[in-house]
Amino acid sequence: MFAAAAGLAAVKNLVGGDSPEDKENAKKEEEKRKREEEQREKDEEERQKQQAELEGDAGNEDGDDLEQGIAPGDDDDVAGDDNICITRERFQQAYETHKSKYSATLGETEAEQRFWSYPRRWGVRLWKIQVVPLNNDEPVAFLNFAWGGTREEFRVDTTNTGSLFGWLSASSSVWCLGEEPQYFRTAAFPIPKMFVDGVKSKVQVPSEFAFEWRGSYLDLERENLKIELWQWSKYKANRIDAQHSRSLIEYATGPVLQSCILGTFDTDDSVGMESGRFTERALRAIP
Repeated sequence: MFAAAAGLAAVKNLVGGDSPEDKENAKKEEEKRKREEEQREKDEEERQKQQAELEGDAGNEDGDDLEQGIAPGDDDDVAGDDNICITRERFQQAYETHKSKYSATLGETEAEQRFWSYPRRWGVRLWKIQVVPLNNDEPVAFLNFAWGGTREEFRVDTTNTGSLFGWLSASSSVWCLGEEPQYFRTAAFPIPKMFVDGVKSKVQVPSEFAFEWRGSYLDLERENLKIELWQWSKYKANRIDAQHSRSLIEYATGPVLQSCILGTFDTDDSVGMESGRFTERALRAIP
């Protein structure tokens, strides 16, 4: 059937072209094709318009605080969130909250309050740091330890505060509250596969940290030890893989062997003094 139709068309072309009826049908087909193309273009424009509106709404929801400095809700925790930009008024509220949080004391009498808030000197030791791989990625990694500290960071809208160096305008900047923790970092070390020759792998990190920390019994309850696992890269920026945090009060009872999951690795660390205890070394008032 297909071959016969093709042959008939060839004969018509040979003897002088299509009939008026064929030309009319061809014209209708061409008009129909153009209408379909125009409809497809309109549908595509409408789809792109709707997509742009959806993306714009999502961007406004996520970026209003950053672009315009609108304060989040009063109950929102904005400390350390790089995606939230707050006003200077909201930062002042955060400052008052931070101040009241870390100036609160326990005890009904003056003697009890002094007991809980009296600053003391503590000897601390981090040692026997061990990493157990839980997959076969074999990265090169290092560990960060942040002991104590009350530091909080806020991104504050500074659009109307002028410019930097007279020409470089700054729409926002990071403002900090509180005291820095004590930071310690291990050297970079390779992570082997989970099993080598049928034996489960373990990495004994050679780094060991012994230091003095000053704080009250209340500080032990309010401050934390944060452990961060970073993946080291030679040609790119180092990337944080995971972090874990625990209250310092958990380490104030003597030697503590802690195991926690950090990303895809298992990190064991012990905390104590060289004699095997985490204890108060001396008492001294700190102005």
